[in-house]
Amino acid sequence: MFGIDKNNSDLDINIDGIWISKDDSQSIYLSDEIQKIYCRLQVEESFDKSYEIANVIDIIENDKIIEYRRISDLFSFNLSESDNVSENKENFITNELFPVTNKNIGFIKITTEFSMDEKHESLFKSFAQKAFGKNFNFVKKMTDVDESIIYVYGYANKALRIGSDGSIEYTQRFDKKQGVEFNFRDGLKHALYYIQMYGGIPDTLYLSNYYNKSDDMSRQILIFDFDYRIAHLPIIYSGKSYNHAIHIEITEGQISKFYRQIYVLDDNAESYVLDNARTFNETLNENGSLIQKNYLEVKDNLLGISESDLWLYILRDIVNVDIGYTINSKEKFLYPIWKCKVNNHKYNFLLYK
Repeated sequence: MFGIDKNNSDLDINIDGIWISKDDSQSIYLSDEIQKIYCRLQVEESFDKSYEIANVIDIIENDKIIEYRRISDLFSFNLSESDNVSENKENFITNELFPVTNKNIGFIKITTEFSMDEKHESLFKSFAQKAFGKNFNFVKKMTDVDESIIYVYGYANKALRIGSDGSIEYTQRFDKKQGVEFNFRDGLKHALYYIQMYGGIPDTLYLSNYYNKSDDMSRQILIFDFDYRIAHLPIIYSGKSYNHAIHIEITEGQISKFYRQIYVLDDNAESYVLDNARTFNETLNENGSLIQKNYLEVKDNLLGISESDLWLYILRDIVNVDIGYTINSKEKFLYPIWKCKVNNHKYNFLLYK
C-alpha cells in the first residue's frame, strides 16, 4: 500500500499521520509525511481487538462527515507585487486540510469523576493508602477552604490533594537513592500504572504530548500528558492547571508529579443540539482581528503588508483544524468548538454564536 520496507525497523521518525484501511482490520499505518516514511503495525491473527478498528470505520462512515479540502486548492497563494516581502512561492504550498462544511454538535451535560460527599470517603482513603501505605502515623490530613482534602507525609516529602473540583494531585520529592534512567517505553508503562492506580484508565484515553527536560540539578524528567474523548470528540482543557486531563512527571524513574481531572457524562441529563453551527470559514471571519493581531506580534516583519496578503500567510500557517469540546466547569457542560493552531498559537472558538 505504501511501499514499506519491512526490514527497516530502526527508523528515526516523527509520526504525523495515522492511517487505517477498511480492507485490513489487522493493521495500522503510521506516516512521517516530511521524510516520506511509512510504517505498518500488524497485530497477530490471534489478536481479538481488531474489531475495534472496524468499529471506528463504521462510526466514520455512518456519521455526518465534515467535508475537507486542501488549503492550497481553496485559495490562490499569490502575493501582491506591491508588498515589500521576499517570499518564495513554494513556501506557500501546504497539504493542510481545511473544513468547508459544518456539523451540528450537541452540548453535553457532564459531572466530575467523584464529589466530596460521604459515599466517596472509602475511595479517598484508598488513594491515600496507595500514596502513603496503610500506616498513617506520619501523615497529616487537612481540609482546605474549598473542602478539598490534603494529605501530607512527613515534612512534605509526599503530598496528596483530592480536589473539590474532582481533581487528584500527587507530588513526591526526589529520592536520589532510588534514581534510575528511564526511556520513553519505561516511562509510559510507569505513567499508565499510576493512571490505573488513581482512578483507572478511561476507555478513550490517548497520549497527547510527550517531552523531556532537565531540572536545576541536571536530573532527567519525562513529561507525559494524556487526554480523552467524549462522543468521539477530544476534550480540550484550555485554561486548566496543565491544559491536559492527566499530567505526569517522572524524575529519573520516580513519579514526582501526578495530576488528573476527568469529566464523565451526567447520567441524568441529555445533550442539546442546535442547528446554527458556524463553518470554520465563518469563524475565521468573525475572529479575524484577533488572529491578525496575534500573528503580527510574532511575524513583525509582515507589518504594513496588505490585509489580503496577511491572510495568505495566516492560511498557510493554520494547522490541526478540528471540532472538539471545551469544558464549562461552572455550568458542568461540554461546549462544542472549532480548534486550530496558527503559528504555535492555539485557538478554541465556539461552534455556535
